[in-house]
Amino acid sequence: MTTKVHAFHPWDEISLLSKLPGPRHAAIAFVGAYAPEMLSLETDDVLVCNASRSAIESGATNPYALREFVDRGVEVYSCSSLHAKVLAVRGYAIVGSANASRHSDLSLEAVVSSDEPEFVERVIKLVDDACSKNDFAVDIEYLDAAEGWFQTDVGNKPAIVGVTAFPEVGNVFVPDPGGTYWLSAERDDLYPDNAEKLADRMMDSQVAKRWKSNFVLDTMYENRSTQVSTGDVLILMHESGEGEYTHVWEPAKVVDVRPVANSDHEVVLLLQYNQDFEEHSFEDIDEAAVTIQRFTTIDIDAESTRFPLRLTEFQGSDLVSALWPRQNLEA
Repeated sequence: MTTKVHAFHPWDEISLLSKLPGPRHAAIAFVGAYAPEMLSLETDDVLVCNASRSAIESGATNPYALREFVDRGVEVYSCSSLHAKVLAVRGYAIVGSANASRHSDLSLEAVVSSDEPEFVERVIKLVDDACSKNDFAVDIEYLDAAEGWFQTDVGNKPAIVGVTAFPEVGNVFVPDPGGTYWLSAERDDLYPDNAEKLADRMMDSQVAKRWKSNFVLDTMYENRSTQVSTGDVLILMHESGEGEYTHVWEPAKVVDVRPVANSDHEVVLLLQYNQDFEEHSFEDIDEAAVTIQRFTTIDIDAESTRFPLRLTEFQGSDLVSALWPRQNLEA
């Protein structure tokens, strides 16, 4: 029996569990346009949401998404007082903060998943209770009217992060959903002249100017073939000239990647860190190594010659959460 916390962007985990054989029981307050892609609900499954007229007019719930669920054979109910976000399917259940929307996918969310039988039973009961408190069943006739309400005052819909609006770009590191996590190492090696010149240009580029006021920027020279790309997240260990790891920097977001001239595979990465990121480094390398192995099964000493190592989104987000609690990543 396992219980896990999924931080930052948990929708990959939620979507994966929703693909298990049904029946599926979901109570998710607000349902956005992308919900049918995010949730594999079908015939005989149940979805309770807030499909009230006010939720439709505000843009919090999308009637076109509800229509697709109804067309699939999902039993859809509206409960205007619902604020829960839960899913239960085939021995697993998830409880958390995530609405079924693209806005939620791009926001910082957290969910707990478990296969504990009592946990699953309680989630199913919660959905059943929400069904019993429903205001009405959502049918085609209701959706015909709701699609008209949804078009009303489109420009005046309230901006609610995670519901009707994407998070604003601020001064706190936020991994991009769908981006890849990498575990790698920065070394004390000097940049070749052509890489040094490229790094200087990148620090003065328009891309860098976009982020300089809110973030600390740095560059990293990579002289081995790599698939790291813009939007990915690097968890970097610092390797001394003697080949020893001394600490782990807080996560870095890759905001630009450029090839070094006259080179087959060398690149320079432009990295984005929180303000005062040096204060957030994990300096106990032994403890960090144990944490890395626990969440990724990677022995950093044995695998160092193969860096950068690609992590799954679950491994990466769990590792970020374990090494750097959210309160330590505030600028």
